[in-house]
Amino acid sequence: MKFVRVKDKKLNLEYDWMADITSLEDLMKIEESFASKNAANILEYVGSKDYANTLQNTFENCPRDYSKPLEHCHPKNKIAGYLSALTRKLDQTKLAPILFFASKMDEVVQHKALALAKDGRIFINQNGGYFSWTQNYEVLESKESDRFPQYEKKDIKVSKWPEGTHWYITCDGAKVEVDGIPKWINEKDAWDAAKRWLKRG
Repeated sequence: MKFVRVKDKKLNLEYDWMADITSLEDLMKIEESFASKNAANILEYVGSKDYANTLQNTFENCPRDYSKPLEHCHPKNKIAGYLSALTRKLDQTKLAPILFFASKMDEVVQHKALALAKDGRIFINQNGGYFSWTQNYEVLESKESDRFPQYEKKDIKVSKWPEGTHWYITCDGAKVEVDGIPKWINEKDAWDAAKRWLKRG
């Protein structure tokens, strides 16, 4: 897949690596990579104190200052702010929260597909945000990769379950496979695999 760094010439803003989407096939591929991460983020948010607080305030009509940052969500949970805003629209009598949030994520994908059909080219960042190509943008750099290129060693986590025997690699909350291998016998092998994965970006 093609990834690009772009500059908005009108606003003089540069954007970090984004997926350069020009076909429905590319869109489906990138959205598939978001799916498991989004599911984990939704489950994490629904189990958080922030969700409980927002839900209570929403349905008890207690005002809450939404300009304050989310104190209880994991800092890697990049969709927590979006989910918090959606909580205020949640109708408890219709859908379970997880189904409600999942349906809203599906709506976002539909909007991306419509933008792609209309404009022929969209850019998607590592958090799922997107915008359409216009003449205001200039491509600064491009790269072929099977994932977003901006990850560094600090973004990687190697861990195992307590009492577990295998080591796993995660990046930005999603499990990483290297050469089709999802787990390793020891920590050193997992880190070696993680370094190979980073070099390929």
